[in-house]
Amino acid sequence: MGSYVDYTSIFTDASKTAEGTGAAWVIPHRAEKKFKFSGQTSIFTAEAFAILKSMEFVRDSGICKCIIFSDSLSVLSCLKSPTDVNSNYYHSYIIRIKQDISKFQQYNSNKKIVLVWVKAHTGITFNERADQLAKESVSQGEEIISQHQLCMID
Repeated sequence: MGSYVDYTSIFTDASKTAEGTGAAWVIPHRAEKKFKFSGQTSIFTAEAFAILKSMEFVRDSGICKCIIFSDSLSVLSCLKSPTDVNSNYYHSYIIRIKQDISKFQQYNSNKKIVLVWVKAHTGITFNERADQLAKESVSQGEEIISQHQLCMID
């Protein structure tokens, strides 16, 4: 991680139980946030939402460089891949994250967002904290009413 020493680290996670779905993000020693969804919300949606909301915090708080750690390989894979040319539909949070990264970095070469996969449950302190908050958020998070939509891409 040597080349990212001046980056703000953010850890995101989500959790799904019979009671519902939760998501959270953590900036070590600075901030953390929890979100609560209905039980119908997929873990993919919650993981993507946590990344999206952490990026909004980065933008609004004036952070210029951040590295977002997620244990969701499926979400990170979607973010790295181009839109599926065989499908006219794509997850709205994935589209928003891609757009937000592009806008954030577009006008200033000093602004960077890096997305990194981290293996879950391996003792990484702040990844474990994000996991704990995601589990708590199933019953205690900020309630998220609106759900994602599949968007038609022309």
